[in-house]
Amino acid sequence: MPKDQPPVPPHAARALRRLKQWQKATSEPRPVVEAGSSLSADDAEVPTLRVSSAAYQCFTHAVDHPRAVQVLLFEAKVIHSYAPYSLLRAAVQAAGEALWLLDPSSRQERIRRCLKRAYENVSKGKEFMDLSGLQPSGRPHHERVQELRDLATQHGLDPNGVRGRWSTQAQLKYVEEVVLDGKEALAQNLWQICSGFAHGREWATLAS
Repeated sequence: MPKDQPPVPPHAARALRRLKQWQKATSEPRPVVEAGSSLSADDAEVPTLRVSSAAYQCFTHAVDHPRAVQVLLFEAKVIHSYAPYSLLRAAVQAAGEALWLLDPSSRQERIRRCLKRAYENVSKGKEFMDLSGLQPSGRPHHERVQELRDLATQHGLDPNGVRGRWSTQAQLKYVEEVVLDGKEALAQNLWQICSGFAHGREWATLAS
């Protein structure tokens, strides 16, 4: 390490080592879901969506964004006032979403969350298409929505519940209360202050 470069704090060094492992994992071919596992059974129930695919996509996003922060700070040696917070916000959000998807012990609930995520994706995609004037290259919106409603009914779920409000904050609250046993509110706090920086809110600067 160059003499004029300050040492990396121990907690940051640990995070960087873990990030390196995660980046290696995401740069290799996607892992195969273990046969006979709960996740493989989830995928068999909704093969057109697959719970494993949704969770893995969240994982890759959760790794890619802090990797970009690492490149900025430790390789390019560029310090931006606000941009890293936007990247970290995305990482926290994606990681929380992955845990929210996979944590429930009930297969029905895991499928419900996967369908809810899919509906959010379809809905936001339609909003973008409407605003941009573009035409979807695949199936029309109403067919995709109907497929999700049918899947919900097949699994004893309320189709209207699958369409319910999507809340990142609720997902992070779930992670803190259920996965972390309410030990800390780190996920929500970090996500909120990063959101404040990402949206140019003065309170974030004053609170940091």
